[in-house]
Amino acid sequence: MQQIKAGVVGYPVVQSLSPLIHQHWIAQYGLSGIYEHIEIIPDQFDRVIAHIKDENEYDGFNITAPY
Repeated sequence: MQQIKAGVVGYPVVQSLSPLIHQHWIAQYGLSGIYEHIEIIPDQFDRVIAHIKDENEYDGFNITAPY
């Protein structure tokens, strides 16, 4: 089974409970995956998102404050 990699983008993002919640459901349904914090400094947002998309490093992500 392929491992899914996803995360939540924000700044600051360490306070987000998304990884805890999503890791619970990943485990609950026996999936292979990781969901993590992706902290991006505001003036680097466009560059980092472009890099993430170009590298296909993540299968998906959601966005929180301030974006």
